[in-house]
Order: sequence, then C-alpha cells, then structure tokens
Amino acid sequence: MNTVMKLQSGARSAYVNHSSPLTEVLLSFKKEFLVVGLFSAVVNLLMLTPTLYMLQVFDRVLNGQSFTTLFVVSLITLFLFVMMAFAEWARSILLVRTGVKLDQALSKKVFLSSFLSYLNPSESEPSKAFGYLITLRQFMTGNGVFALFDSPWLPIYVGVLFLLHPLLGWLAIGFSVVQVGIAWYGYHVGRDAQLTSDASGATAQKFMQS
Repeated sequence: MNTVMKLQSGARSAYVNHSSPLTEVLLSFKKEFLVVGLFSAVVNLLMLTPTLYMLQVFDRVLNGQSFTTLFVVSLITLFLFVMMAFAEWARSILLVRTGVKLDQALSKKVFLSSFLSYLNPSESEPSKAFGYLITLRQFMTGNGVFALFDSPWLPIYVGVLFLLHPLLGWLAIGFSVVQVGIAWYGYHVGRDAQLTSDASGATAQKFMQS
C-alpha cells in the first residue's frame, strides 16, 4: 500500500510540475526540428533541378549544338540529385532518432499518468495514452511529418509554374483543388468505418493492458 501511495504521489507531483509535458518535450527538440526544416528546404529547392535542367537543354544545348555544354549541365544536375538524395536520407535518419528520443522522454510520464488514471475511478480508458504515444512516434518517423515540412513550399512551386506559363500555374491550382476534394470525399466516406475500427482497436487494447 505504501508503494502504491508513493507512486500515486510521484505521479501527481509530475503532473503538477509539468502541466504540459508534451509541449516541453517537443520544445526540447527544437534544434532537431530546425535541422530537419533546413534539410527539407534543400530537398524542396533541389526538386526544381529537373525543370531547370530541361530549360537549359532547350535553351542552350539545342540552340548551340554543344556536346560540352550538355555534358557540363548533366554533370551539375547529377551532382544536385546526389545532394538531394543525401538531404532526404539525412532528414529521415534524424527524424527516426528524434522519434526514438521522444518516445524515451515521454514513456515514463505516460506510464505515471496512466497509472494515476487507473487509481482514479473518474478517469476513463487510460490505456489510450500508450496508443497515443505510439501514434506520435510513428508520425515522427513516417511520411506525415515530411508533408508537414514540405507543404509550405507549395506556393513556391505554383509561383514557378506561373513564371513558366500562366496556364501551367492555373492547371496546378485546379488539380490541387481536385486533389483536396477527393481527399475530403474519401475522409467523409470512410469516417464511420474508421471510427468503428478505432473503437474496436481501443477496446482490444484496453482489454490487453488490463
């Protein structure tokens, strides 16, 4: 009984002293997120490499009929592709390591909070906390976080298309609207089935952890 009371007291103390542990832990990885943002900027800038390469081929190589120019431009493009692949690999590795460190930093707090919830009958489904932690770690190491870092570059890509030709820019905007509409429709069509699946998974998880 004394051990339980000590654990409960420690859990309450941790909860009081850290009103928002998730925010504090995420802020402690601010340096890692800035580096990932830098690598994402490099990757997104170098995504324009094929477009610039084709522009140089049509503007310089075909007009000048110079094999040397084609060789140099191709060599530079190959180097930029290698740099883009390295930046993509580096940010993936960094995010995986950050996800593991995030799990290690939050796992103890999640356990204490979950244990305190089990001791408090007014709380419901405390086992969900571990599922949320797993979901957060998977998001940190998956494609979702890449989309979060890459999405701010969408206006830049559209702007480049407008510079090439206004019709290309409007086509890009049109297809973006279509894609958002398809995603919205798919979300609403599968929402009920997803909610049912989540509820069943939560019930199974609660039973297993109990």
